[in-house]
Amino acid sequence: MTRSAANAEGDGGQEGDDERGAEGSAEGVSSPEPRRSTAARDTEPAAIAAIAAVEFKTATVARGTSVAGRATTEADALSHAAGGRRGRVLLVEDNEDNRIIYRTILGHVGHTVLLAGDGAEAVALARAERPDVVLMDVSLPVMDGWEATERLQADPATRDIPVVALTAHARERDRARAREVGCRAYLTKPVDPRAVVAVLADLLAERSGERSVGHNDGHHDGHHDGHHDGRA
Repeated sequence: MTRSAANAEGDGGQEGDDERGAEGSAEGVSSPEPRRSTAARDTEPAAIAAIAAVEFKTATVARGTSVAGRATTEADALSHAAGGRRGRVLLVEDNEDNRIIYRTILGHVGHTVLLAGDGAEAVALARAERPDVVLMDVSLPVMDGWEATERLQADPATRDIPVVALTAHARERDRARAREVGCRAYLTKPVDPRAVVAVLADLLAERSGERSVGHNDGHHDGHHDGHHDGRA
């Protein structure tokens, strides 16, 4: 297990509305260790197991351990949730810990991940790169996720790119705001990585004109919540 996953597994913390932490761009899970501030707050054991799954799949380890067994199970579950659908995902997140976690998860199931650390950068990158889906944090510096989504929806060049809100804000007014600005799905942290992967798979299927197989309509229970409005 790499140092980032090992440290995240031992972290503690409390969930809150302020999701900001160490800033910067993640070069990969083997990059220098970021300041550990809020990883556990936005991550549940399934997320840590998902990272372990990636690492245990690519490293020589003893398969007889319970950790290895769980990691393999989580890796298989993530792959099943993805349904073989892969795309270019713009991940908009200013928390370094979360960037590493979600980049690892999305990369594991085959997505190409583009990174933006604030809303203004997200808008510029979406216009330049035209990703298949945008995974948008809401609490961002420079320009928040709501305004960034509104700008993407107002631009003919980017209005067809589905945006998924990924945030610690779980109030009904936040869900209503997500629908108002044009988000196609809304997921609250801490979120099971399989839910993120499944919602992305649904949206990718819609963009390619396929019928979604094996996934629900974006409403999830447990530690996360979501909506999926079904627009093509």
